Amino acid sequence: MFASNEYSISYTGLKQGKHHYQFELGTTFFEAFEYGLIQEASVQMSVELEKMSSMMTLNFEFSGWVNCDCDICLDPMKIDVLGNNRLIVKFGDETYEETEEIIILSHAEHKIELAQYMYEFVHLAMPSKRSHNPEDCNQDMINRLSDDSSDEGETPIDPRWKALEGLKK
Repeated sequence: MFASNEYSISYTGLKQGKHHYQFELGTTFFEAFEYGLIQEASVQMSVELEKMSSMMTLNFEFSGWVNCDCDICLDPMKIDVLGNNRLIVKFGDETYEETEEIIILSHAEHKIELAQYMYEFVHLAMPSKRSHNPEDCNQDMINRLSDDSSDEGETPIDPRWKALEGLKK
């Protein structure tokens, strides 16, 4: 996905203890993923890697803003995002995700790719309903959506279902 190692951490030469990394997630970062909700962004991601003899923990803290579409009027809107997440890395014979928070890396691995995790963490920090304040929404689009013209030509009820109306009472 990414041509460079910009969003990965090489951990083989690191001493045990805590190590700090900073990443800037901009618009080009989010454009590299297909079907994302984010159109434009500026997010500062801080990662603290704690290396131990048999495992590592990664603590992600981030803040910034993202642009996405309003769920009501479809106009672009800016949302502030803030969050922290944890990832536990253990070592095993093959690389796989054990749970959402625990991943197993093969002993042959020497770096961990963080781009997918960062992408998911920022998306999870966005509210489930993304909308402007009602007065800030595009009123032209709201008027189009609230137009009751679709009720003018109501479709007739199928006669087979019409007979079932008597059962309601």
